[in-house]
Formats: sequence, C-alpha cells, structure tokens
Amino acid sequence: PYDLSRGAADPVTLCPVVPAPGGPGSAAAVKAAAELIAKAQRPVALLGMMASHPSAAGAIRAFLRDTGIPAVSTFQGGGVLSQDMVDQFGGRVGLFHNQPGDRWLDSADLVVTFGFDPIEYDAGLWNAGKQRPVVHIDVVPCDIDRNYAPTVEIVGDIGAITEALGAATHGQPKAAASPFVAQARAELDQIKARGAVEESSP
Repeated sequence: PYDLSRGAADPVTLCPVVPAPGGPGSAAAVKAAAELIAKAQRPVALLGMMASHPSAAGAIRAFLRDTGIPAVSTFQGGGVLSQDMVDQFGGRVGLFHNQPGDRWLDSADLVVTFGFDPIEYDAGLWNAGKQRPVVHIDVVPCDIDRNYAPTVEIVGDIGAITEALGAATHGQPKAAASPFVAQARAELDQIKARGAVEESSP
C-alpha cells in the first residue's frame, strides 16, 4: 500500500565484506609447475577474467616478460598485457575456436591458465583429446571435467602465486620462438590493416 511506502523505517547500512586475502599457494605445487615450464618446448599462457584484476595483472606481466611465454586471453580477460608486449600476445580466443591465437593453444605442449574459468571458453573446443599438462592458477579450485583436469592446480592469491612461480622459474632459458606465434601475429596485423581502411559496418 502507498501509505507503507511513505512510512518511517529503521535504516540499516550494509557494508561490503572484504574477503580474506589468499596466500601464494602450495610451495610444492609451485615447484611442480616450475618444473613443467622448464621441460616445455611450446608453453602458452591462457589469461582468464581474474587475471585482469589489478592485484594479479602486474605480476603476470612480469612473469611473462621474464619467461618469454606467449599468451592469449579470453574475451573476459583482456587488458593484462601492455603495449610493449604485443609480440607475445596472440589476441583473444573463445566461442568459435577460429582465431589466430587458437593455433597457439593447439600447438602448445603446456598451457598455464591464470584466473581462467572454463565457462569463459569451453575446454572441449581447445583441449579435447590433448595429452599435455595444464597448470591452473586461480583464486578458487577449478571445475574438473574430461577436457579440463589440470596436472597442477595452485589456489590462492593469483599475484602472490605468480610472483612465487616467477622466482622459481627465474634464470631458466626463455621460451623459444614458435612459428605459430609469428603466423598468428601476421594474421592479426592483416586483420588490423583491413580494419583501418574499412568504411562500412559488418
């Protein structure tokens, strides 16, 4: 009734709950992930939504610069890499498995996911039948299924985990340049050039 909507009420102020900060994850898991990275010939980083959080993005950039590992991102995980790292970025992937960066994922012998949730990009499209290790780094445990069952899972604060992983991998040889990386970069440059002269809507 109208009179109730105009009546007095006792206000209650709702304050946001600050979540307890996570830690750097299991030291044993970080060591195991570093060993997988050392053995990999064609590692690729897959950046998900939580990778773009300010508390994680800086550490991820530093880690990728130091290791030379190329990266792709989901559409929810954009904005992590800076302009000076464009040669390490294969663009965004997701939905249709038809992007230049998908060739990076297809060719990888190790995938390291940062803040990735399979709902962002169905693992059945990019990891089905692949016999390769996956390292999952996130604030929550992953939802395991037949196409996404990480070899190593590190749960905690993504930034702190990445810093610990960076310390464990520092000094290792940088990831070798893959021909798939150069091919994807060339395709992205061609798409960019076509878009620069396009005058109509799709």
